[in-house]
Amino acid sequence: MSSGHDEYWDDYNHLQRIKHKVLRCYLGGWFPKLSKYNSKIVYLETHAGRGRHSTGDEGSPLVALRTLLDHTARDQILKNTEVVFYFVEDDSDNVKLLQAELDSITIPAQVKVHLVERDYNDCLDEVIQILDLGERTLAPCFFFIDPFGFKLDMSKVARLLKEPKTEALINFMWRNVNQALKLKSQHPNLDALFGPGKWAELEDIKPNSARCDEAVRRLVDFLSADFDWHMKMKSATKVIKYALVFVSNHQDGSLLMKDCIWKVSPNTPFEANQRGDEDYLFPDLVDLRALSRAVWDEFEGKTERLHDTYRIVDQSPFRRTHYHSLVREWRRDRNIAASGYAGRFGMSKNPLIEFKSRPGKN
Repeated sequence: MSSGHDEYWDDYNHLQRIKHKVLRCYLGGWFPKLSKYNSKIVYLETHAGRGRHSTGDEGSPLVALRTLLDHTARDQILKNTEVVFYFVEDDSDNVKLLQAELDSITIPAQVKVHLVERDYNDCLDEVIQILDLGERTLAPCFFFIDPFGFKLDMSKVARLLKEPKTEALINFMWRNVNQALKLKSQHPNLDALFGPGKWAELEDIKPNSARCDEAVRRLVDFLSADFDWHMKMKSATKVIKYALVFVSNHQDGSLLMKDCIWKVSPNTPFEANQRGDEDYLFPDLVDLRALSRAVWDEFEGKTERLHDTYRIVDQSPFRRTHYHSLVREWRRDRNIAASGYAGRFGMSKNPLIEFKSRPGKN
């Protein structure tokens, strides 16, 4: 997060910690996945900031860089792949502080780090111009867009998401957006964020949580992303401050981000709050009834390969591991019958599942 805003850099709260956990988790899977098939991959952060809080905690540029440098598979990742980091920041004081942090880190030859002192809009315009001329294709790229306010031109992000293997994690500053809905002077900024006039009826939606969800949906529609997840970040009094919005056109990215959200917030998936209530839930206490209903509504009386049934799970908020626990329970209780596999039963063997009797059905 960029700009002066000393109060931001003087603190490092629980929501910032969760945000960085999500980023670290996702990149921890993204780096090895993309490096298997690509000679170059790119991480670009549009509002890089200072690099470190006054508390000593690292900011997102260092979190991203160290996720690669400390990765257990680093040597394999860098064996045939160049990893390029672009940290874009328009505040000169922040640039100096971040550069000092970067200078203290030993960077391998296969890792390129560029600290760019420019407005992010100018940088994206330059990339888009090159792409539109057809002079280059964009290497697989992960964009982290983490502004202090909400003045973002999402048409540029939408253009970049048209490129293959491009994904973005966006800090959607809901509290600022919610306030701006009442102000005529903010209409141009809202148009740039959602598309012209696409935000007009948001103020009428209640309660605030539903209004935020609808705002995210309209943002994702403007970006034309095939897959998305968002995580609401709340104050200690449960007021939504912002939402982390992930967008991708690839199912693998969607599944990875969903797994990461569950890992960092198992108690209250898809939201976190300043008090830290999302921690400390035993996995067996997750309520899977909605997932069970969705699966049985689709497949009762049918026989399907297990992996073909994943489509219901993948579009739900639940993980495949949650589904596997249900399959084991149903098999034990003889609600389903499994066949078409050799040796010991296992999910990886993609057995045929006969959905015989819905659990709890008399």
